Amino acid sequence: RSRGVPVPGTAGGSVSVSVSSAPNPAFATTASVAVGGAVLGVTSLEVVAFTGAAFDPAPASSVAFGGGALAPNVTLEQVLDAEGDVATVSAWATLSDGSVEAVPPSELHLESTSASVDVARGEGDAGVWTATVAINAIAQLGQFVQAAWRACGAESAATGAAPLVLDVPSATGLQLTSAQSRVADPAEGASQAPANLPTQTALTLRVDFDDATTVDFSNDERANFTVRAADGSAGCASVSGPLLAVLSGAASDPSCPASLTVDVEVAVFGLSASVSVELVSVASVALFISPYPAYSASSSVDATTLNKLACLDDFQRATLAATATLSDASTVVVTSRASFASDASAVADEVSGVLVPASAGSADVTATWEGVTSPAVTVTVTSTPVAPTSISLRRASDGATSFDFGAEVGSTVDMGVRVDWDDGTVWDDGSSVWISADALFAFASADEAAVSVSPAGIATLEGNAEAEVDLQASWLCDSTTVANATASVSPNLEPAFHDVDLGASTGLQFQASGGTLTVAVRANAGAQNLVNFQFEIALDASLLSATACAVSLSWASCTINDPVDRVTLVGDNTESTESGTAVDVATITFDVLAPGSAAFSGTIVEFVTVTSGGAETRTQNEAIFAGAGVAA
Repeated sequence: RSRGVPVPGTAGGSVSVSVSSAPNPAFATTASVAVGGAVLGVTSLEVVAFTGAAFDPAPASSVAFGGGALAPNVTLEQVLDAEGDVATVSAWATLSDGSVEAVPPSELHLESTSASVDVARGEGDAGVWTATVAINAIAQLGQFVQAAWRACGAESAATGAAPLVLDVPSATGLQLTSAQSRVADPAEGASQAPANLPTQTALTLRVDFDDATTVDFSNDERANFTVRAADGSAGCASVSGPLLAVLSGAASDPSCPASLTVDVEVAVFGLSASVSVELVSVASVALFISPYPAYSASSSVDATTLNKLACLDDFQRATLAATATLSDASTVVVTSRASFASDASAVADEVSGVLVPASAGSADVTATWEGVTSPAVTVTVTSTPVAPTSISLRRASDGATSFDFGAEVGSTVDMGVRVDWDDGTVWDDGSSVWISADALFAFASADEAAVSVSPAGIATLEGNAEAEVDLQASWLCDSTTVANATASVSPNLEPAFHDVDLGASTGLQFQASGGTLTVAVRANAGAQNLVNFQFEIALDASLLSATACAVSLSWASCTINDPVDRVTLVGDNTESTESGTAVDVATITFDVLAPGSAAFSGTIVEFVTVTSGGAETRTQNEAIFAGAGVAA
C-alpha cells in the first residue's frame, strides 16, 4: 500500500527524490521534481458534503503480489432524511496550473446559512468538518454550507459552498395514549386493596410522518403536556412530562370530571392531541350471605334463614361476602378487607367472616369497606330443625370412595364425610366443620390390622391385606334414619429403607390371574447403591408352587424349590450403581395349587448398601416387613 508524503518546495530549481523500501533496497525508485518560481493562484474551491461512497467496480478483497491495477469510479452519496443525520464535509482547491489540492480541515472554515443545518469540526488538526441535520429541521434544497480556504494566514484564499438535500419528512399527526384506562384518587378506596387501581399513568406520544414512519416523542422536550383546565381536570390531576398523577381528594371533589383529560402540543409541527383517562371511585358495597361451609354453587344460595341442626344443640352458619361496585360499573370482591357487623349479636354475630347464630330471632347485618357501608341484610334464626338425608364417606383430598392406600407403615389419610341436609344445603366434609367429628360420626374399619380409623376420621396404614378393606362412618345423632357410609381401601405397604417388598406396587399386594400368581421383589436402597444381598422368601407350598424366577439384575441369582417352600435371591457387585426406593430385584412366578390364603414371609439375611463416599449400611437377619402378606 502506498502513502503520499508531502515534499515542500523551498527554492526554484530541480531535485531528484529517491524512495526505497527498507530493509531491502532492491525495491527503490527515483523521481525528478521541478520547483518553479511562479506564484499559483486558486481558480476554484469545490466543497462536498457526503454520508457514504459507492465504488464501481468494487475493490477486490485481495490482489496478487507483484502487480494488478484497479481504476474504479467513486460516487459520493448524501442521504440526510432525519434529525441528527451527519454528513462529512471536504474541500478541494483547483490551482491556476490545473492541479488539484485537498484542503486540510485545519485551513477550512465553514458556516451554515440554514437553521436546519449545524456545522462543527472535530478536535485536533486532523479533525474533520461535519454538517448535521438540526432539531426541527425542515425539508429544503440548497447550498447551505459556505466554505472559505484560509491558507497561509489569508482571510480567504478561495470560497465555495456545499449543496445539501434535506429530505426530512413532515409531521402529519400525533397519537397520544395512556398506559392505564382507569385511575383512582390515592386517598379513596378504589386505589386500595383488593381493587388496587393505579393513581397515575404513563403517557405515550407518537408522531406520524408523511414517509409512513412513526417516532416516539414521549420524552422529547418539544412536546408540551398539560392537564385540561376547561373541563376541570387541571384541579384534579397533575402532569410531569409523560406522567399523569391524580391529586389526593379528587374523588370527593364535585368539580372533578368523570374522566381526566391531558392535552399535548408540539408547536414546531403545529400539531396537538389529547387523551382521557377515567377517574374511578367506590360507588357502593353489597353484602351476600350464603351457606357455611361453602360447597359447589353455594355462593348463589341465599342463607338469610338459619335453622337449628336436628338433635344437635347448634344452628346452621352462614358465609359473609362483600362486593364493591365502582363508578365505572365494574365490581371487586372485597371480602378479605371488609368488616362485618350485626345489630343483634345475641342472635347472630360475625366471627372471621362467618355468621354464628346463638339463639332464635333476627339480626341486621352490614358490610363496610373503605368507609362505604352496604345496605343491611336481615338474617332470621329459627328453631325449626333441619336433618341430614344421607352421608357418604370418602377421601378428603379428592372425594374418592375407593382408593389405593400404598405407603409406608404409619402413613395417614384424612377421611371426609359429606352430609346432605333436607333443606338442600351440603357439608362437603362434615369431619372438618365447627362441630368435632367424634361428636357427629362413629368411624370403624373392617380390618384394623390393615387400616385403622381414629375418632376424628384419620385412617392409618397398619399392614397389607388380601382383600379391600371397608371403612365405615355412621351418623351418631340419629343412626336409625341415616344410612351408614362406606369407603373401600386397598392397603399395600411400601418398604422403608433396607426393607423388601413383594407383590404389586399398586392396588392389592397379591393379585392372582388364571391360576398363576406373579410376585415382584423390590428392595429399598434409598439414595445408596445396592452392592450385596441375600433374601429368603418363604411361602405355603401346599397352595403355591414356584415355576420360574427371572432376576432383574445381571449380577444376581435366584434359586427356587430348594426346598419347595422357599425362594432364595443372592447378589454381590461392589461396583453396582443400583439405587432407589424400589430397586427391581426379581419376578417370581407361582402356580396356584389349591384355593386358600397363601401366606408370604421372609428374611433379610444380608442387605448391604454404600454411599458415593464409600460409607456402608448393613442389615442382617431381619424379617421382611413390607413384603409379608397373604395371597387369596
